[in-house]
Amino acid sequence: LADEGDRSAAQYDHARGGDDTLPSAPEDGTGFGYKSEAILQRNVTAMKVVYIHGFAGSIHSNTVGELNKYYPQFEWCPIEVNHNVEESVGKINRFIKENPDVKCLIGSSLGGFYVLCADFAGRKLVVNPVLNPMSSLKQFVGTNKYRGRRENGDTEFKFTMQDLFRFKKFTPRDTPMTICHYTPNDQVLGDMKRDYQKFFTHSEMTPDLQNHFMNEHYIKHKLCEVLLPLLENEKTV
Repeated sequence: LADEGDRSAAQYDHARGGDDTLPSAPEDGTGFGYKSEAILQRNVTAMKVVYIHGFAGSIHSNTVGELNKYYPQFEWCPIEVNHNVEESVGKINRFIKENPDVKCLIGSSLGGFYVLCADFAGRKLVVNPVLNPMSSLKQFVGTNKYRGRRENGDTEFKFTMQDLFRFKKFTPRDTPMTICHYTPNDQVLGDMKRDYQKFFTHSEMTPDLQNHFMNEHYIKHKLCEVLLPLLENEKTV
């Protein structure tokens, strides 16, 4: 099982690509790719948006760097989670309770599952979310390497059958405020189109997602469609 877990983590890394350096900022300082991008450039009081990474992920990643780079108008609050669903969902719920000014939760992959389980009535965006962890995560049982720096310095972890069975206690929930974006080319979860269309009221397949992970192109050109209304709504309050 340990060897199988190591191979799966390596495949997961391969699908993600390099995660060593951040891309350079666009020369014009914008690159939002949205017709109302001027609103995103306006100075406003920063509102909190929570980002939840995926399995074996880190808050020290390209994704977090790109979110801050392209959308500095928001106060980005990445939360470090782990493979223990009880600890992770509990940590997210505590943060939401302690920060009632959070406007949006964004979760990728397993982070999407955690967002769907979180007690939050506001806007949720899940990107290629895991819906059935008992099936999707079984391949990772064993030893896995983290794909980025962890706060405690750990570089690897063991994902056990006990960890996997904890997910039975949690059920993801769709809400009228939830949006799902998914890729037509998911190397990690496979073809999830029918599952997403059946589960979510609002789901959209977007070619801006070039694989399972949130990439810079998606963050620049598609994510603003979710973030822009947050600013517009704030303006009318």
